[in-house]
Amino acid sequence: MSSKLVSSIALTACLLASGAAFADVLYEQAPTADATGLSANLSGDPLLTQTIPSLGSVTLDKINWWGYRDPVNDPFPAEVESFEVYLNGSVVAGVLSSSVVGSLPNTNRSLLKYTLDVTDAPLTATDIGVTNVNDFVGWFWQGAGVDAAGAPLVAFSLEGTRNGGVVPEPGMLVMLGLAGLALRAASRKRA
Repeated sequence: MSSKLVSSIALTACLLASGAAFADVLYEQAPTADATGLSANLSGDPLLTQTIPSLGSVTLDKINWWGYRDPVNDPFPAEVESFEVYLNGSVVAGVLSSSVVGSLPNTNRSLLKYTLDVTDAPLTATDIGVTNVNDFVGWFWQGAGVDAAGAPLVAFSLEGTRNGGVVPEPGMLVMLGLAGLALRAASRKRA
């Protein structure tokens, strides 16, 4: 294999790997097993909201939240779940997926992580809201402890890109360094 081809492959691999290196968790209130979830559906509190701290200039890619259904009082299958996510009171469109990530201690409830993949856009919102719009589903937004004033927090995270002043991850720097070494070795072989 020619040194030029090896250099091209190394550089391409580094560029592909670095594409994902800039996406990260912008903010997270992780779920806690001992926190009580808050009812967030039409039969309970129709819309819970949570404050989003100022994150500076960021582009939002995904909204994640954790929750569970009450299988004792909710005989309906999971397929009837229908969520709406709000940023500053406006519904956010996207592609929704969910997965079981564990179970809540001393219960027969599965903890699920929901992900709404949204069109990349600047995040300017100061609050997030999630609700299950099917009033037949007993759904709870998992808690994330309490704030300094003792008010309950709910579990969510925001993923995306920090705009401007991004510091590359160490792994990406290593890959770029290896690409530089491969290019240098290739140029020495040609000389």
